[in-house]
Amino acid sequence: DDDESLKELIPPAWPELEAADENGTESAPRDWSRVILLCVALNSAVVASSISLLMPFFAGEALKKVPSGSRGLMNNFVIGMVFSIATFVEFLAAPLMAKDLPHAGSKLMLVLSTMEICALLLLFSFVNRIGSWSVFLTLCMAIRFFQGIATAGYFVSSFSVLIGAYPESKGFVNGVLRAANGFGYAIGPVVGGVLYDWGGFALPFYVGGAMLFVDTAMLIILLPSSESELSSTELKKDVSFMRLLKVPWVWMVLLSLFLANMIMGFVEPTLAVYLKESFNLSAAYAGYGFFIFSVFYSGIALPVGHLIDKWLNPSL
Repeated sequence: DDDESLKELIPPAWPELEAADENGTESAPRDWSRVILLCVALNSAVVASSISLLMPFFAGEALKKVPSGSRGLMNNFVIGMVFSIATFVEFLAAPLMAKDLPHAGSKLMLVLSTMEICALLLLFSFVNRIGSWSVFLTLCMAIRFFQGIATAGYFVSSFSVLIGAYPESKGFVNGVLRAANGFGYAIGPVVGGVLYDWGGFALPFYVGGAMLFVDTAMLIILLPSSESELSSTELKKDVSFMRLLKVPWVWMVLLSLFLANMIMGFVEPTLAVYLKESFNLSAAYAGYGFFIFSVFYSGIALPVGHLIDKWLNPSL
């Protein structure tokens, strides 16, 4: 019974290929859908957890760099910019990544994006050794800038890979990515806070980099290299981005996403500092504050995606 319920929740990819297998056709290609689902979901969780490792302690560490007597609103604003610049760059880079995806290939873009995030995370482990406030912020902003580009590539390619394996289940695909991403953002700050309290500023980034390195190796080994095995022919359509923006309800979706991410973004640079100054809580306890916020997001994403596929038509 459990197996049957699981099969209903995870829709099959390319039903005609599975039907061919059942009929004993030897020429039917291997169904990579379950492997692709596992790889991309795990990658999404690992990337999100690695990116969110710094949330419970970075703002406090950055404020320690502020010259004595000059702490004020502007410094808090600049620290907030360190958090927000990655998302802003991701917003600008995502359409360009989507346009380049057919030329680069889904697997290559996903692997390279994950490798770039890994390298930038390891580079971030050294910024705390810089004594100058201005140099420290400049380097942090530069790393987060390129991290935004890499994250855009990761989001675009991971969605492309999964939607290619499950072309008739777009709600399910979106739900899987959102659930895995939310799970990563839930555990990342907790792990980051604990590692920071135990081993200092650099340790969370070392651990995150190691996780991403292993995850990149998994993508290279397990994901099929052939684009025909990664995506169905139904998805190979040239859709103009400007044409998409002419659809009225697309703007409603974009506005909803903008407001939701803006509200979530308020918490990143402020919660840890507030908990430290008001209640003298350590970074580990601050991580649990981010955990509570993200775990509900993760828990509701997959059921909502399943309901969308069942009751609505998520296709454009």
